[in-house]
Amino acid sequence: MRLGNLNFDDWIEHAFSHEVRFQRAAWYFDEGCDFWDPAPVEAVDYLTRLFENSVPTLAYFSDGQIAQGLTYLVSTSASGDNGWLYSTDVPVTMRVRCVEAVATLFSDLFCAPLHPAAIPSE
Repeated sequence: MRLGNLNFDDWIEHAFSHEVRFQRAAWYFDEGCDFWDPAPVEAVDYLTRLFENSVPTLAYFSDGQIAQGLTYLVSTSASGDNGWLYSTDVPVTMRVRCVEAVATLFSDLFCAPLHPAAIPSE
């Protein structure tokens, strides 16, 4: 079933709260599963908000759920990337902000700060 009118919090739950299955395909490959089908402007807005504030937004999900949810949202092998970032319905400034927010996602969520003892001294 297509899901179109999700608020941001419901969208986060939809994308990230699923069980991570051991040696089985992810939930978004199940026949008849619900999938998010927003207007391009909404998709870019939600992705930007997620990427800019990933740590507090995803704090209650496991690493596996985060990986699975991001795959669902942006991987062309799952259901993500429905042309949102090249849609002419989305203002260029919104698209650029979303792409730039990917760097924030990586720096905040994936690049854990080094413990001071792990930093080599000169």
